[in-house]
Amino acid sequence: MGRARPAFGDADMILTAQDAGPGSHVWYGNMVAPDVSEAGAEFRDRCENAYAQLAPWLDANFVKRFRTTTPDAVSEMFFALALQHSGWTLTQDRARRFDFAFTRPDHPGRLLVEVVTPSVTDWTAWEESEFGDGGVIRSFDERSRDAAMLRLSSALHDKAKVIGESIALGDVRPDDYRVVAISGVRLSQEMHLSLSAGGMPPDYARAFLPIGPMAVSVTVPKDYSRPPEFGEAHHVQSDTMTKTTGAQVQRAAFATDAYPHVDAVMFSPVSIAGFEHPAAQTTALHNPYSDYSGPVVRTGLAADYRLAICDTHLTLSIDKSG
Repeated sequence: MGRARPAFGDADMILTAQDAGPGSHVWYGNMVAPDVSEAGAEFRDRCENAYAQLAPWLDANFVKRFRTTTPDAVSEMFFALALQHSGWTLTQDRARRFDFAFTRPDHPGRLLVEVVTPSVTDWTAWEESEFGDGGVIRSFDERSRDAAMLRLSSALHDKAKVIGESIALGDVRPDDYRVVAISGVRLSQEMHLSLSAGGMPPDYARAFLPIGPMAVSVTVPKDYSRPPEFGEAHHVQSDTMTKTTGAQVQRAAFATDAYPHVDAVMFSPVSIAGFEHPAAQTTALHNPYSDYSGPVVRTGLAADYRLAICDTHLTLSIDKSG
């Protein structure tokens, strides 16, 4: 029995024309199942319509990749639409190693975007407790959030290498703005931990800046009396993330000059409903140590976060001017 046409427009069934087979991602299988759920059908339809808009700028293997690496392919389309909705125009004048290139009249060069969709690799971040007759309560502690933050920082590190390769090939021009777009869709769907793209600060910024959980430190005299007399309390935010092995990783990607060739990070949790207004679900964090010397780039997304670093102080500001 054939499946109905998309409910959101007149797009043909191209991405989901094939039945699920060996190697198909579980999300794809859900979308093409004969008894597809209402949510699965909506997801399928929104993807088909996104593809209809973006097909000329997607790689030749995209349809095949959509079946096997569905979250990654979905994220690529989401970010492309978000930037289109923000006034950027896709161009075939792309740089090797980047997924997309965009232009806009007020920007002298290209906006080069490389998309990454980090997955969950460590399930020990769950904190579980049993109740009743075999019930389990799963909750998140700071280890859980650190596990997610580490996936974001690793994604940036890996894609920074890819951008470096493109620069080495001579494909990147001095007036290009180089962006790593990070999708949180697998973290939210597989880990059930949703990270915010907005707020002050946005959750994802904690992966790249020393603004982890707040802690209080006090000095306790060796010969304290009872009750103890504590010294002055100091409130500080964590500048490290903790691996399950106990090793500490610095939250310093954009607080140092470690990635001068990455001009900004974009982030979105990426969701089915978000496809209706993708730009409103996406923000950008700009790197103050970037070697980009052109005019200030305003992405036009929901917000642009900018950093000012002076001595030991770091100030995060939000620009919603578009």
